[in-house]
Amino acid sequence: RRLTTGPFPRFFRAEVILPFVLVLNLFLIAAFAGFMAFYSLPGSYLTEISIEPDYDFGGEAYNCTPLIADTAYGLRFNYDTCRELMTPPDTTTVFSKTIQSATVWRWYPFNDIVATAVSFPGTYINYHHSDLKDKTENGTAIFNLMKEFNTCQQQGAETDAGYSDGEGGYMTNSPFDIYQTITAAPAPAAAGRKLQNAPAPAGPSGPSLPCDISHDEAIAMFKKFHEETDICFFTKLNSPFSCVKKGPPPLLQRFSLSYANALLFQSILSAVVVQVFFKIMGKKTEDAEAAAEAEIAVVRETEAGTRK
Repeated sequence: RRLTTGPFPRFFRAEVILPFVLVLNLFLIAAFAGFMAFYSLPGSYLTEISIEPDYDFGGEAYNCTPLIADTAYGLRFNYDTCRELMTPPDTTTVFSKTIQSATVWRWYPFNDIVATAVSFPGTYINYHHSDLKDKTENGTAIFNLMKEFNTCQQQGAETDAGYSDGEGGYMTNSPFDIYQTITAAPAPAAAGRKLQNAPAPAGPSGPSLPCDISHDEAIAMFKKFHEETDICFFTKLNSPFSCVKKGPPPLLQRFSLSYANALLFQSILSAVVVQVFFKIMGKKTEDAEAAAEAEIAVVRETEAGTRK
């Protein structure tokens, strides 16, 4: 009679199968935790895009970028990018520039990106003030603050009359220039008939003109201008905006994906382990059968010798 011991009954005995199931469940839990972490990482974030008229749509959850370039600098910055890339006034961004018959100081806030000088705060003033009188008063107040940063005690305009033309003319978005040499303002024309021996009109108050504004003084004036205005304000009005939101999938979706992938991992692992066990047990069975057959052969030979 041939000895046969198949691997199936031995492998699935309780003392073998229970630890095996326990280990597989531990692997299931570990795989689930790993997949939950994976679907929570930035590489698994979902991207949501919305076209909106407001630069701050959705608060910090969305990053809004203009779809078209602005008219002042030709850039498509959002507000945060503008603040990050803007360079404050210093010796590397304030340069001398010759325009027509004058020489001026200009501040290039994005000098590493585009060679365009800072503009007058027209966009900023017009947004916050609708009345022309308010525009002129508030604009003049901004420029008057710069007088204390130069020995000429001037706003930096070509004459001591300042930038304002009385009609809010300095509110345009043209380059804001600080003239290196300030000349006297022309005397206002006298109303009515001018007398032959009339006294000359009084000259401008303060330091005598012409007067020069140095490079360091211009930098200080631009710094004050930067404090009083928002250089990047133009990015807030350059609509429409492409607002992008990135974040992890919803919790329920992450849970579902993680559990499904963990079960798949457990199934593959179970199949591999079972195959390995069957091969090991099958090898042992073959060896046992070979040994048993050899033993039977020896017994038979012994019995045959005895009979003789």
